[in-house]
Amino acid sequence: MTGHRAPSRSWGVAIGLRFVHRIARSSARPRDRREMTNVDDRRIALRKRTLRAAKIVFGDYRYTIDCVIRDRSETGARIRSPNAADAPNDFYLFETGQLLKCHVMWRRGDEMGLHFEGEPISVHESADPRLSRFRFMT
Repeated sequence: MTGHRAPSRSWGVAIGLRFVHRIARSSARPRDRREMTNVDDRRIALRKRTLRAAKIVFGDYRYTIDCVIRDRSETGARIRSPNAADAPNDFYLFETGQLLKCHVMWRRGDEMGLHFEGEPISVHESADPRLSRFRFMT
């Protein structure tokens, strides 16, 4: 047979094989997140999915950026904001009448992973006059 070549392992074929290999491996993986060995296993507290509006507060409580809390636990959260790049590494997260001091652990596009530091500050019980404007945002 003239003009017939043996199939070669071109880049496209290799990608296809990798995809098939990944599908085969994924079916053997455990379905339960607690059984998986990844970043989630290193977390101190269980993270639960949420969809809550919040505000990033910084600059001596003067500046705010709207955001959405996507995942939350007792020790941290994952938030999304189109203006995430404008937020500093340390700020307060305002949610449901409380300010939580946060430190940014990672950033990916418009998302940030936060670690909570210290106890939450209740804006309703605080005597700090700078927090008075947050009492009406609840």
